[in-house]
Amino acid sequence: MIDRFFLRTVKVCWITLASGILLLAVLVTAIKYSLQFADDYKSDIESYVFDNFGAKISIGEIGAAWQTSGPVVTLHNLSLEASPQAPLDISIAETQLKVNFWQSLLQQRFVSESFVLDGIESKINSEVFYQVRPNSDGSQLLDSLSHLFLSQLHAFKLINSDIQVMHKNGKTQNYHLESLTWINSSNRHQASGNLYVDGFSNNSISFIADLYGNRRENIFGQVYFEASQMDVSPWLMQLIDEHVELSSTQANFKAWGEIKNGLVNDILLDVYDSGLNWSLADRSKYLGIKSTRVHWWKSDGAWITFANDIKLHTEQQEFDDFHLALFADAEHTSLDIGNADIATVSQLFSLFSATKELEFITQGQLSGQVDNLQLYWDKEQELATKLKMTDVNLLPHLAQEQAYLGLKDVGLEAYFHDQKAWLEITGEKGELVTRDTFSQTIKYDELKLTGYFDGQAQIPSITFPNFIL
Repeated sequence: MIDRFFLRTVKVCWITLASGILLLAVLVTAIKYSLQFADDYKSDIESYVFDNFGAKISIGEIGAAWQTSGPVVTLHNLSLEASPQAPLDISIAETQLKVNFWQSLLQQRFVSESFVLDGIESKINSEVFYQVRPNSDGSQLLDSLSHLFLSQLHAFKLINSDIQVMHKNGKTQNYHLESLTWINSSNRHQASGNLYVDGFSNNSISFIADLYGNRRENIFGQVYFEASQMDVSPWLMQLIDEHVELSSTQANFKAWGEIKNGLVNDILLDVYDSGLNWSLADRSKYLGIKSTRVHWWKSDGAWITFANDIKLHTEQQEFDDFHLALFADAEHTSLDIGNADIATVSQLFSLFSATKELEFITQGQLSGQVDNLQLYWDKEQELATKLKMTDVNLLPHLAQEQAYLGLKDVGLEAYFHDQKAWLEITGEKGELVTRDTFSQTIKYDELKLTGYFDGQAQIPSITFPNFIL
């Protein structure tokens, strides 16, 4: 009785196993046979992506074959058309997806063995790109792509890819992504790669990422960037004044970033041996950063930036260290600068605020010490300023048919708020530099000048209630 039951059980198991193997063989054969018709589904895939994700793609050709572990699908000449939500053009010469068929059967879910994007070409309009940012909640396309790259793919690689960034001044900057490797291991994601700018090996950025989480909204971890002789001229051109002709820039830095809930939460930046060259009114200028450390972090919805031991220099002079602190939230922004050399501030002033009306400062000679500069402005751009300077020397740019007056070794305090300003200049045992405006040099034992400016009145006024010379 037992023997008969055992034999029957073995027979049933054998038949079941044989039937399973036969069905599996039929399934594999059917898949192999259908792979040759993969290109016929090209329009169906394009329609599916557009209907479900709102992305308009175009596929040149689909190729498919069977390898040891499963099917390999290759998309040739895949392109994504720019849209208001994604203002960039992307084309990919070859997209190869290798599916691990056997693991997919065992785990009853899609399991990839490798995913390679080869020959990406992308064009980005920087002015439009930075104005159109996805919401923090993200679009359906972005959510689906993040789920694919974080959860469904074991690994993927980007190779031999180029990104062309077009700036508002008509200049372009080309980035070559030699290789980016991304590996998913359960809940952990590790990535590394190298990016070269305009084809020069010493103009590059390398990066490493170590992240956790399977949805982009809960991703956390660290990222690291290192730049070597990076040309940031096109990016600075978006910020500096149109009267300035930027000649060259060189940035060397290391950056560590903390990611929390899918967003950057903390950045520590080490800048060293960096600088920029520019020309203004046919005069060449240079400002270098010997070293500084910048810490940028988010706290209670506000961004706080602190830069310590900022060491700047020109070709002729190296300035003392100074620091700055920046606080910004949705309602207001404040900037605090302490112990800075006025020459440093004037160099920056000539770079970012060069206008014809202010050339007597930007092209003149200015030196001294900024003991404290505080700027505060709200979301309506209402500005408040407090300034204290010592040992101030101002020798304006000499212009024909204009009176000339320069100051030496004076102190200055100023306040500005709500279109009203108060100014006090003090000095002892000095002289006013007049060049040939007056026949004799004006010397003084004591100088005290107090001035008020009222911009709220119907006719703006300037008064000097106190003047001692």
